[in-house]
Amino acid sequence: MSKICFLANAKSIHTVRWCNYFLERGHQVSVITLQDAQIDGVSVHYVNCGKIDNNGGNWRIIFAIGKVKHLLKKLQPDIIHALYATSYGLLGALSGVHPFAVTALGSDVLVSPANNKFYRRLLRFVFSKAQWITSMSEEMYALMLKYGAAEDRTEVLVFGIDATVFNHVNRCLSKDCFVITSTRNFEPIYHVDTFLDAVNLCRKRIPNLSVNLIGSGSLEVMLKDKIEKLKLADIVSFAGKLTQPEIASYLNQSQIFVSVSSSDGNNISLNEAMACGCFSVVSDIPANRQWIIEGENGFYCNEITAEAIAASIQRAYVAYDEITERCVEMNERIIAERANWHVNMQRVEAKYKQLIQS
Repeated sequence: MSKICFLANAKSIHTVRWCNYFLERGHQVSVITLQDAQIDGVSVHYVNCGKIDNNGGNWRIIFAIGKVKHLLKKLQPDIIHALYATSYGLLGALSGVHPFAVTALGSDVLVSPANNKFYRRLLRFVFSKAQWITSMSEEMYALMLKYGAAEDRTEVLVFGIDATVFNHVNRCLSKDCFVITSTRNFEPIYHVDTFLDAVNLCRKRIPNLSVNLIGSGSLEVMLKDKIEKLKLADIVSFAGKLTQPEIASYLNQSQIFVSVSSSDGNNISLNEAMACGCFSVVSDIPANRQWIIEGENGFYCNEITAEAIAASIQRAYVAYDEITERCVEMNERIIAERANWHVNMQRVEAKYKQLIQS
């Protein structure tokens, strides 16, 4: 048994999944977090730095290092792992605790450093202190090397999905509705508002259309107002924030999954939908090109506009009976080969053991 401490957002489903995996494997797990939350069976330690803004500017984090060091001295972990390369990665890098692992999740590498010299320097510092560095995609991997990550300590690690939860065993589609589901949170980067504009364009051409919005976020009120304004309440439903089995149930009743984010590390929501047999309509970004073959298991939107999204949805509607069977088979094969959560997490556990022993 090892003592593992994550520096991570305790509210994030990614953090909860990692903690639960290592708890089930018999390890002692703790979390130091800047977002107050509890995780069953985990020793969670909240460090209050005020409101944390996902868009950056969280300079108060630097004042948390003293408390983080104190907590780590008390916890005496065998390894610490920061899930996010900037905020939590900085805390891990400054803690002086080794071995130290860091995982970049997306915007910390793809967005924040793009036009900001400070973030590029910060990443270079964090990567210089880490014994193991992981990225969610090949695109991120290349950028992380550019930002100072050592090639011999850096690798691509896709989180993947739990195939015991996300699969198409219980897939059951209604003959009366053409169902589209989005499981992206209600934040600007995911463009759910633009998706709703596309739904409005599609409703006359897809008369049996039904849409599920699963998630939560800062734009929820705005999205509900838009639904009222566009008079979409009869075909769009808010399911809220759901458990993984509940999400899988919705996906297994959906013909189409839509994700039109402008940036992603790896689109785990897409992996979940693929595992459940959905045909996908997605933005044309590197994170999605890892998984979707145009016309085989999805269609790309050539731009993130209502017109482009609507056009791809309508293409999928017209061709659905022709494409669905090969789509389900292809998705199943891709997920089994590259995105199995348990297989990929076994790699993490083995790496932890190697780092601790060395």
